[in-house]
Amino acid sequence: ASIWLIPTLNEHARNLPFYVQEVGRTIAGEKYYVGRKNLDSFEIACILSGGIDFTYNGQSFTSNKDTVVWLDCRYPHTFRSEAQSKAVDCYFVHFWGDGAIRYHEFFKSICPAGLVNFKSTERIIRYLKRLISIYSTDSHTPLKEVAACTYLSNICLGMIENVQPKSDAEPSEPIRNIKKYLDTNYTE
Repeated sequence: ASIWLIPTLNEHARNLPFYVQEVGRTIAGEKYYVGRKNLDSFEIACILSGGIDFTYNGQSFTSNKDTVVWLDCRYPHTFRSEAQSKAVDCYFVHFWGDGAIRYHEFFKSICPAGLVNFKSTERIIRYLKRLISIYSTDSHTPLKEVAACTYLSNICLGMIENVQPKSDAEPSEPIRNIKKYLDTNYTE
């Protein structure tokens, strides 16, 4: 069954570098369609089965199992069940925050289409399931919000790592800026 959770955000959550706006799992039939624009949110969707036809950044593409998509929902985008698929199954999270904006700027510089094919989506799915678990309960403590922030950060890092190979080279300027921001604002 589909799951759609919309947490009530407190001021503490909104001040974190990443915070969840919506999280869940969509299991939909062949006529599934979503179109959005002007939404202050990023979405990461991990396709478990079926296929989705996306239009984003003026490009159209189809994603299938083991594809993870990172969209900036401020810009027009649509997705629908792929013509050959009878059903679509995917985990998703909508999120926002200063850290999310900076990570996405870097991600966009190395992956303009926003689409990454993974050898294994196991790690991304594990973090998405943890987010669903956090928001499936009624108590949202500051500790849970920090944990959610960490899971979102790890999901975004996984997206970047799957596009850019690891190296011993000096981190790029956007990554140095993100690290500086987090060190300045979130460490003692």
